[in-house]
Amino acid sequence: MSTAAPAIGVLACASCSAAHLEAPNGRCPSCGSGDLAPIAVEGTGRVASATTVRLAPPGVAVPYVIAYADFEPGARLLGRCDSPLRIGDTVTLVPADDPVERFRFIPEEARP
Repeated sequence: MSTAAPAIGVLACASCSAAHLEAPNGRCPSCGSGDLAPIAVEGTGRVASATTVRLAPPGVAVPYVIAYADFEPGARLLGRCDSPLRIGDTVTLVPADDPVERFRFIPEEARP
């Protein structure tokens, strides 16, 4: 896995300030507004919520953490981390080996 922080393209809603990885119908999934603009999210963010997954489908290694983290300029992303996380921890976006996943979180203290 590379450690260069990728820029993740998201759609920011001018009406409700939510940010989403995609909007299948061209409307904000949070409020329904069509006033979406692409923005780039990169660098570090703060964990807003996290949970440890201990039971997964066959072939998926556990435990792992799923967390929401807040990034500038106002995007909250859901990502996976293989290290424990707590609310308030700083995480960095890194590219994922799996193209479906796109990115993962690495805790700031675990960065190489």
